[in-house]
Amino acid sequence: MKIELWSDFSSADSYLAFVRLGEALEQFGHRESIQLEFRSFMKNPEKEVHIEGSHKLLHFAKQHGKQSFIAKALFETYARQPSPGKGDLIQAAQMAGLDKGKAEQAIVTDVYLEHIKKDQAEADLLGADFAPFMVINRKYAISGARPVDFIVRSMHEAWREEIYVAAI
Repeated sequence: MKIELWSDFSSADSYLAFVRLGEALEQFGHRESIQLEFRSFMKNPEKEVHIEGSHKLLHFAKQHGKQSFIAKALFETYARQPSPGKGDLIQAAQMAGLDKGKAEQAIVTDVYLEHIKKDQAEADLLGADFAPFMVINRKYAISGARPVDFIVRSMHEAWREEIYVAAI
């Protein structure tokens, strides 16, 4: 089962959705069968230049299998510092186990901008107009920072449907 979370690291609701998704995954019981993917969401990219480096790190970390780690580190960074600088982002990358020099390169170059734009385009196609926005198996959409029990119920419904279809 695949769960995608489009978020903006600077938003309190996105942080809350991240925390609640973690709790829901703990309660769900099939964590090893979940593919979790974090997606970039920047509704007004021209006004959110300060957050672009964070999203670049998100995509850099994905290539190194550390996307969940960088998401956690970035949310914690933004909780402490609403407008973190490059040094703060590099520190978050190191907390996530990423190479400092390569993380800095990811932030200062445009290599990951296409990934960010692709995520935003997908969010637009799915009808997301604010973060956070979660999608389970590209079928169940959850907008906002919903309660843990709501997320767990949605996960179980998608799981039952996936298992039932696979059994046919």
